[in-house]
Amino acid sequence: MKIPGQIKGIDVHNCINWALGIGYRHLDCAAVYENEEAIGFALFDAMKTYNLSREDIFVTSKLWNTEHSANRVIPACQKTLRVVFFHFVKQDLKLDYLDLYLIHWPVAFQKVEKSAAWTPRDDDDNIIYEDVSIKETWEAMEQLVDMGLVKNIGVSNFTIAMLEDLLKYAKVKPYTNQIESHPYLPQWDILDFCNSRGILILKVADAEGISPSQVLLSWAIQRGTIVIPKTIHKGRLEENMNVKKLSESSMNIINSIKIRHRFINPEWAKFGDE
Repeated sequence: MKIPGQIKGIDVHNCINWALGIGYRHLDCAAVYENEEAIGFALFDAMKTYNLSREDIFVTSKLWNTEHSANRVIPACQKTLRVVFFHFVKQDLKLDYLDLYLIHWPVAFQKVEKSAAWTPRDDDDNIIYEDVSIKETWEAMEQLVDMGLVKNIGVSNFTIAMLEDLLKYAKVKPYTNQIESHPYLPQWDILDFCNSRGILILKVADAEGISPSQVLLSWAIQRGTIVIPKTIHKGRLEENMNVKKLSESSMNIINSIKIRHRFINPEWAKFGDE
């Protein structure tokens, strides 16, 4: 399955080493990205190089759609911890916890025991879904906090209606709602909703064909959101750290963009804005 912004191999090691050296401290991971092992090795090396403690780094990962059933949530998280923090555990370093664990998508797929079965399909090439409620998944996520495996839990790609439903029964309030957002898809309604309820939004900023990356990053930060930029180039990593406050007129120009386009829109997603 093709993942937008996916980084693999030596690019992972170089990128993390450069990023931590420049001053980045948040690593956004996911099981479906298929690079968590490489991230763990690179993180182990870079933390030694720059003399960083585990508390200096904020590590996020995500629960994939095939692991929503209550009996699969904890094993899925434990697998991520084993993969990402293998080198730490090997040296008896008690650093294997996640700062944030997210439900990647609000949809459950059937678990299929075959390699690369991220999106299970039947003979007619239709996705095989599983009848698992978000409530069941969230209650299992809350257990991860109780067990000390994760510090915080949250969601990704949730609509306002989904968040409203979740908040009715959640004992642990979602720490974040990670969504796609940029001038073509500002999602002001979700931003306002989350801000009014103390939920942070992690942003996926896509700068292709819009404007220089620093302008978009500055715009996103001035909106009061946390940004997750993606690059494998050292020069761009450095550039992304040097954002500036935009003038009111510049902000208004970007905010007045009428084009609306969602770049991350898999066939199973139901955002309600199509």
